[in-house]
Amino acid sequence: MSAGLKPVIIIDAGIIKGTGKPKNNQHTYRQIRREVESENQRLYLPATMYEELSGDPSKIPSGSEWVDPLIEQGWVDVTPKVSGDPSASFSSPTTRRGKLRHAVDHAILQEKSGEKSEWEDTALAGLADRVLSNAQAAQVIIHTTDRPAQKGINRVLAAKWPGHVRTYFHHPHEPKTRFRDPRYFRW
Repeated sequence: MSAGLKPVIIIDAGIIKGTGKPKNNQHTYRQIRREVESENQRLYLPATMYEELSGDPSKIPSGSEWVDPLIEQGWVDVTPKVSGDPSASFSSPTTRRGKLRHAVDHAILQEKSGEKSEWEDTALAGLADRVLSNAQAAQVIIHTTDRPAQKGINRVLAAKWPGHVRTYFHHPHEPKTRFRDPRYFRW
């Protein structure tokens, strides 16, 4: 892995929802964009999270009021779907990344005390694994508004990629005020 590469920054749908729709929060998004661009960065949103924000990953932009304006401005990208089948058991023949997603799903369930997990949350870990496995970056920074997901992702990815992944939890109402801090966009 090249140490000269910038970290990849992955966000979940909760970061966008917590900040609000761009048309209603232009000043906030302008500040976030300024910080992201000052670090020569982009924010990456997994395809499943784009769907959660009313987007169609097969046609981007597709009319999502939540994220399409940010995509059109060029500082947010939607990534291709991450492999893995939520209905397949962990022991079934599946991809290595699918197994990683099942491990994260299990870790999230442990954090949620038996609540039903959201398979979409595992896409954050799957995308981080894909980026690091393909040597597209030396580090990955993940931002989420789901504390159990953050803890589960930390547990699994720290074992597989020690020292290469950081995750930040943001209370669902905080992204609008806290997410514009430049330290969230650099290693």
